[in-house]
Amino acid sequence: MKIFRVIPTMGKGGAEDIMINLCNHEAVSHDVTLMILRRVPEDAYNLGRISSSVKVISIIPEVNCFFFGFTKAIQVFMYAFSPLIALYIYLRHKLYAVDIVHTNLTMASLFSIYWYVLAFLSLNRKTKFLETYHTNWHLIGSFQKLIFRVSWKLKDHLIYEILEREIDNLVKIGIPKDKISYIPFGVPDENVKIDSVNRFLANNKRSINSADLVIMTVSRLRIFEKRIHTMLEAVEIIKQRLPLKVVFLLCGDGKDKEEIESMVKKLSLEDEVVFCGFVDDPASITSVADLYMCAMVGEDTGISGLQAGMNNKAVVGVQTLPGFDCLNSAIKSFESSQEISEFILNLIDRDLLDAYSSECKIYVEDKFSVNSMCDAYDRLYASL
Repeated sequence: MKIFRVIPTMGKGGAEDIMINLCNHEAVSHDVTLMILRRVPEDAYNLGRISSSVKVISIIPEVNCFFFGFTKAIQVFMYAFSPLIALYIYLRHKLYAVDIVHTNLTMASLFSIYWYVLAFLSLNRKTKFLETYHTNWHLIGSFQKLIFRVSWKLKDHLIYEILEREIDNLVKIGIPKDKISYIPFGVPDENVKIDSVNRFLANNKRSINSADLVIMTVSRLRIFEKRIHTMLEAVEIIKQRLPLKVVFLLCGDGKDKEEIESMVKKLSLEDEVVFCGFVDDPASITSVADLYMCAMVGEDTGISGLQAGMNNKAVVGVQTLPGFDCLNSAIKSFESSQEISEFILNLIDRDLLDAYSSECKIYVEDKFSVNSMCDAYDRLYASL
């Protein structure tokens, strides 16, 4: 089977991590090509993790990824000329001879609309078009929704990963229920890579060694989707009430960094919050923390939360789904900074942090293994 996977970039993110695991798994028995539409400087680490059996291609020449100032301009150019670029890709890479075109994220979803039209006009019934949806409807902007509403209705199948009942939102926008599958993402149980940890410690060892409690998140610095402001408020409450030194390692970068830095100053957390920037190998990096915080949708933590849980870390979520009750959830999550801080303080006061960490690990191992995810994709492909 010829599988042609498409993703806008291979930088730091959960979707990119899923792409690596799926490509490496599928390349064992299929002809797999991974197209990266736009190269960015953060690609290097993830590209090094892809099997040599996977053919990796890109539209933008590799050298251009080093021109930091042109990153946004290149993105705008690709959206503006997407019909012509899509036509070039369809013909140059012979998508009409591919069994499965599987797209991910907004730009790839837009390109797939043109590819579907080209396949339809050329009477190509061989190629099946699939897409994996990596977030939730209430967390995406109007521009993305516009593209997805059109693109998903043309797909032979749509896969979503977060919150099983999200299918209700997809059906409401006109996607046939029998063309939707829920395949939760999975993470491998990997050994901590000491080299990755040492590189991280080289820049942050003093802050970590000075702390009695190390809290971490690995995230795009986006306030609305990732609830960074709620995490900061929780850290501020813990700082006030805990007679111990607390450090919050904020790993990642993003468009709201300056606003987040202002929040840190406003909350007087300059000594507690460490901006670590983008990090490679977050699955290993989380080993330096005592507790991991992340945005959650219902019971779903996203990839970084699963990686931390697999690493035997206590995972506490900032809930983005209004009214969600975490009483029966293995990984606890709360909407307010007050509830989050109370839960964390209770774990520490009652010496329950290690026990809760073990519960998180058992839950992730049982529900979110990478093998289960890959097997589910295999079954889906075979059914098309």
